[in-house]
Amino acid sequence: MIAALLEATEITHWRGRTVHFTTCVCAARSVMRLSLWAAVRLGEALHNAAPFGLNSARQLGDLASAPGLSRLIKYGGEISTLDQPIWSGCGRTATASSETGEQLQLMVDNEGAAAGAGKASWPGDGDRSSEPGDAELHALHEAAGQVFTATGRAAGALRSWLADDGARASQQCIDDANSAYDDEVAVVRRRVARSTTKGMHRITAAVSELAPDDFGTRWVTSGPLPDVTDPLAAARYVRLGTLDVPDIDMSAEIPLIVPLLDEGNVVLRSGQDVPPLKGVIHNIVVRALAGTGPGQLMLRVFDPCLRGYLAPFMPLREVSDELFASSGALPENLEELLDQLVDDVRRVGDLGRGQASSLGALRRATGQPLESYQLVTLLDFPQGVSERSARTLVSLLRSGPAHGISFVIHHNSSSKNAVMLGEVLDQLDRYAQTVTVNWGAGTVKWSGAPHAMARLEVPTGQQLQSTISVIATRARSATAPRISFAEIQSTEQLWTEKSADGITAAVGRVGHDVVSLTLGDDREQRHNVLVTGAVGQGKSNFLKVFIHSLAVRYGPDELELCLLDFKDGVTFYPLAPSDTSPDWLPHVRLIGLESDRDYGIAVLEYLFAEFDRRARVIKPHGDQIATYRRQVPDAKMPRIVAVIDEFQVLFEEDDPLTDRAVQLLERLARRGRAYGIHLVLASQTISGITALMAKEGGIYSQFPIRVALKNSSSESQAVLDTKNTEAARLRFRGEAVVNLDFGQIEGNRRAVIAVAEDDDLTALRMQCWNQRPAGAAPPSVFLGSSTATLVGAIPQLRELRASTRATTATKTGLLGMPIAITDSPIGVPLPATPGRHLAVVGAGHRAQPLGIGHRTEPNLAIGALQAAAISLAIQHPTGDASFTVLSYLTDSESADSGMPLLLDLLHHFSCQARLLQHQDATAELPRIAQDSAHSTGSAHYVVAFALDRAGALNQPDESFNQPVEDLQAILRDGPAHGTHILGWWSSIGMFKAHLGYDPTTAMDSILALRAEQRDITDLMGHTVTWSPRDNRGLLFDRTQLPAPVTLIPLMPLNRDIYNALTETDWDQ
Repeated sequence: MIAALLEATEITHWRGRTVHFTTCVCAARSVMRLSLWAAVRLGEALHNAAPFGLNSARQLGDLASAPGLSRLIKYGGEISTLDQPIWSGCGRTATASSETGEQLQLMVDNEGAAAGAGKASWPGDGDRSSEPGDAELHALHEAAGQVFTATGRAAGALRSWLADDGARASQQCIDDANSAYDDEVAVVRRRVARSTTKGMHRITAAVSELAPDDFGTRWVTSGPLPDVTDPLAAARYVRLGTLDVPDIDMSAEIPLIVPLLDEGNVVLRSGQDVPPLKGVIHNIVVRALAGTGPGQLMLRVFDPCLRGYLAPFMPLREVSDELFASSGALPENLEELLDQLVDDVRRVGDLGRGQASSLGALRRATGQPLESYQLVTLLDFPQGVSERSARTLVSLLRSGPAHGISFVIHHNSSSKNAVMLGEVLDQLDRYAQTVTVNWGAGTVKWSGAPHAMARLEVPTGQQLQSTISVIATRARSATAPRISFAEIQSTEQLWTEKSADGITAAVGRVGHDVVSLTLGDDREQRHNVLVTGAVGQGKSNFLKVFIHSLAVRYGPDELELCLLDFKDGVTFYPLAPSDTSPDWLPHVRLIGLESDRDYGIAVLEYLFAEFDRRARVIKPHGDQIATYRRQVPDAKMPRIVAVIDEFQVLFEEDDPLTDRAVQLLERLARRGRAYGIHLVLASQTISGITALMAKEGGIYSQFPIRVALKNSSSESQAVLDTKNTEAARLRFRGEAVVNLDFGQIEGNRRAVIAVAEDDDLTALRMQCWNQRPAGAAPPSVFLGSSTATLVGAIPQLRELRASTRATTATKTGLLGMPIAITDSPIGVPLPATPGRHLAVVGAGHRAQPLGIGHRTEPNLAIGALQAAAISLAIQHPTGDASFTVLSYLTDSESADSGMPLLLDLLHHFSCQARLLQHQDATAELPRIAQDSAHSTGSAHYVVAFALDRAGALNQPDESFNQPVEDLQAILRDGPAHGTHILGWWSSIGMFKAHLGYDPTTAMDSILALRAEQRDITDLMGHTVTWSPRDNRGLLFDRTQLPAPVTLIPLMPLNRDIYNALTETDWDQ
């Protein structure tokens, strides 16, 4: 408009002519002032920003589309025409029309009237506070047209008049006119410059707010973009480059920023292979990643032509497959991707419940980085796009940004995909900012400002790599927001709820909502929980939150906990009493720390026995605990929750233990719920549990509640559903998929699990412990790595001593502690029947590594024999027993194992005892054999250590008798005459050689330590399996036990054990 007005006022051939000053100046000023008014008003519009949508930074989005920035630039560009002096040029003539004088006189009259009034009356004088809107601009256009016509006629009249009488115009008049014009232009230029500068500053401030820090500036160094640590941050706008306005010289650049996350989509329209296209895509993607919180933006790619443009972002996939998912190239890959995005839109919409305008608004309202942003890059569009995919894409372009899904689409304008109709292409322009690159013509146009030229920016390879490296590092260390336990579970009052109709635990949050798990609700029929999570993803934290939330709500009379940990035991260790912390969680009935399979089976057997007991109690009143509790309100029958961490250990071997574990778990999962018994099974992995694959319908079908922390896709499918990989898409430690519908995709809810701070939970447990019922007993604690000593069996030994004093009960040699709920020691009864001897076979400790000096590991074979001998001595309160100790141990072994203390203890309990070593021990065998064949007096126990070191015992004596024959005679005839052998053979081959093939020399009781499976099969039968383990033994008793029993062998003697045993009042 301004250019047109100035062009209309250009009157040539003025220099060197004499004209009437008033006529010329008035005619020119009337046109010039209207032009200058428009320029001034444009500058003020830039400053005030009101007509162009710049009242606030948020309205810069309006600036990015017509009639915003495009209108501003359209009019702004015409300021530059002021550079051309209005009174310049020569040698031209013009012919006036018939109306020239009339129009000119009108302008002169108007100018004169205005001047006579003391001030020119021209648009814009007076109140400058009111800015022209669209209607005023339209009126200005019409006025400009009228002025253009009038000035044309005036110019023609002036030229005609000058041609007729050029002498009328003096040089002085021309100089005065030019000077007046120059003064006016200088004033206007200053005003326009000031207003334009202020306006550009406001635009820059708005850009800084929408693309903060350096994200709205150009790539200026070789280093990375700045670091963003706020998990709620999102790159709502990204910079593509700058805008050049034609014929305008502005001191400040106009940044080209486009809306993206939460706000919109971007379409890059070009031919098939435009050189800068890859760099432009890199710029958009890396700026979006850098401007978004660590690990908060996931990249998705569809690359039908396999261009590999996003290959530089591969370091993100090393952090997580979800940060940069594998690209698809086939049409079905795109359909699958879009379907998944549709599900994501639904889930985010359900999460917001229509109360937030966008995912970003929801995240800011809750203060939590809920869900993930997703940036989807589609290359060579519409290549590989089916008709169905096109329809889905249009819907996602419309609704995706508000739900955290934005698109960067490369529209290949040379593609001839018949599926893509014009309507679909129109939707791209409707729901996205479009940048069109015409490489041949060298032009780049932006749909937000079609009158301007865009200059696109791309990062260098070094800039890109360094920024991606920073982004990957931040993503690797990203964590979920911290939600304290107190935020989800009040601890002001304890034990305010009843468990008759079910139990509920709070575990985390989804947005503003607390996530709770309810077990035992008959209406919902959700009774058991399956939990998985990769190492370090918060599985142990979840279990602690779950347990302590239950402990706050329900008292020990309403809730009983059975806790098993098959790994390091750290999770449950604080819940048990210890030397440093005598308190415990009153709800806990038993705790297995570093449990092994045998103890796990023992716990399951205990639970099933409790199931049977409750069934008998409840059946007269109905078929479930809720009915019983209502009919017998004073009855105490708490809900039992068994939490088994790393439960897959139960099924590691293909043996009877695994079969029994599967059987018990299936029964408890299916039937235990009716009687208030619930299972929580947790594991890092369940996909490899082959023992449960055939039983999946029987076991996993009883676990409707699935909690999946971050894990692999295969594990997600194993714990949730074969089509549900949502756990693999989780972003942080502590984030979980909580699914109450057997893992079906429709039941997915992404939750943030509360953080169980140790100090807070310790204070809570102390509060519970102080409020525990009177007479509450501490839990039974099984520590798999702990050793057992005879001191722990003192109460049972006192009972045995008392019983043998009153009667002639069979004496029992104690060997170890059971891996069971009970703490009663296990031993071997030694009645006067054939075969009642004890053999300890296998190494007493692990093989000594080469280069290792003195051994400190206790020899459990020696400890077991010592414990058996001492416990037998205690059961002879009158001292009517004798002990012959045969030792083939080295001096260091004897000293390390407390052998000197053994003789002292046997004497302490009034028994006769003597020690014979090496050759003396072998020489004693004939005399023992002779006595065992004829003696009918007191009990005689032969305790032999490392008997295999005596050799084959086949060297005859002076009477041509072999010692091995004497040993076999004792085995055959001894028990009937009160003589029993308790011996240790580290070599099982030598043990079998000493016994021979005579079945009458067999030993009924065998304690196997480090024995191989083939030896176990020879000694105990082919149905018995055994793997040597630290601190474990397998006791086989042919006549006393229905099946072999795993136990913890008792430790060898030391001074502390000796003192405890000698200081005990055994006859109290």
